[in-house]
Amino acid sequence: MKKYFLVLSCFFFSVSYTKAQIIPNGTIDNIDELAKKETIYIPMEDGTLLATDISIPVFQDSVVTELNIGGQTYTLQVIPKNTQYIIYDTNNISLTNYQLPIILSRTPYNKTSDDIGEKLFPFMGYAFANQDMRGRYESEGVYFPMYSDAWPKESYHPNIGIPMDLYTPTDPQYALKHHDGSQSVKYLANQAKRIGDINNDGIIDTILYSNGKIGLFGASAMGNSQYQALSDMPFTESNPIKCLLPIVATNEHYNTTLFHNGVFRNALVRGWITGQITDVKPSLDPIDGDLGNNIHSTSDYGYSDSMLLAHDLINWYVSDKFPSSAAGAFPNSLLRKDLDASQAPINAQGLSDNNGNLSRYKNLNRPGYHLTGWWDIFINGQIETFNRLKSTNPGVQQKLIIGPWTHQTIGQTKVGSITYPSNVSDILNIDLDIDVSNILADSHIVNKIYTSEIMKWYRSHLGGEPYFIIPESHEWQAVGAGQVRLP
Repeated sequence: MKKYFLVLSCFFFSVSYTKAQIIPNGTIDNIDELAKKETIYIPMEDGTLLATDISIPVFQDSVVTELNIGGQTYTLQVIPKNTQYIIYDTNNISLTNYQLPIILSRTPYNKTSDDIGEKLFPFMGYAFANQDMRGRYESEGVYFPMYSDAWPKESYHPNIGIPMDLYTPTDPQYALKHHDGSQSVKYLANQAKRIGDINNDGIIDTILYSNGKIGLFGASAMGNSQYQALSDMPFTESNPIKCLLPIVATNEHYNTTLFHNGVFRNALVRGWITGQITDVKPSLDPIDGDLGNNIHSTSDYGYSDSMLLAHDLINWYVSDKFPSSAAGAFPNSLLRKDLDASQAPINAQGLSDNNGNLSRYKNLNRPGYHLTGWWDIFINGQIETFNRLKSTNPGVQQKLIIGPWTHQTIGQTKVGSITYPSNVSDILNIDLDIDVSNILADSHIVNKIYTSEIMKWYRSHLGGEPYFIIPESHEWQAVGAGQVRLP
């Protein structure tokens, strides 16, 4: 069973590889036909719905074969469309065996732009969930960059709020109350349900997508959100997160993302936040009459000019003075408790508490594979994050891998004008910018990915080896005067 991808390579041996397009023809033509994507809307505590795509290893075309008997050719279906081909337990196959480990990524960049995760992870044995963050694209709510993904912040400075937040402090949707990452994890692990004929027996079933094991994945903003989600999972509770894999990310944002040794990172901060906020369109104001919907306009913030909104929001993050606190630029600013995990105390229950005497890193007690580059923009922050969580939880497995890369060249052998030896790419065994449409055409690439360190990391923490199966058929097919059932 450990070589099940060799079976897949033979199984798809004669297919043609064209631009990804699902055209039912009785063969598996490309990797798009190896995953079924469904969209669910995960409710936050305040009722805000976050749009989440879940891709599962389910055939999107049937597989047929021809049988010749007495000069007559019969076309028989071997595997019907909508058949799940990955399970984890072959000893007692039941509906619960169709529940899978989920790898989750949360993004501010539009979940539909992901091309690797939703296609590759199901093929490798996992369900993959990709979520638009609050206030982004299909998700509801108002977007405050990095803010809604962290821990509840209200207890740290109840009298300092974001001026652009039009909700009142008593409203459940008030930005200081948000902690979307941990809520999304808990919902995926315990409540997100899949409905359909799961085992192809003609009966509509309802099961959880997840088998209770969640892994996290993503780079940059999607790496930051991993640290933030786990930071809000109390160490005193059962935690469905079994591992994380943050790439070029950090959990210390005032100290290392917004500032470097006290120096404001002007180009990085203004460039990124402005880019995030200016795609909130003033042109949508006339049709946007609701703060909490998924029409994202400048009127959600009480503005009519997105550039002015971005300018004022950046100033609030870093330079505005408050009656009870220094501006965010200062080491003693209360705002640091919002985005620097080391400055955000928790109590004995692992919850936000301004009088708590425990480090929030106590909550980060799950195995982590931290991947970055020597020339990454967040290198100092990721090293600091790694050191803090390792010293706070010394018995938990942690790996820090630093290669000769920049922020957007992780895993590549060529960086700028320098070409490194091929073993530089051994970590990923894949270029993150690869076009995955034709990936099945080369079984060597498939096996390289499956044996990469990243996939080994997930297998070691999310349930071991997946099994490729062809389920028992419940359908009789005519062959002349007789009938057959395959398999």
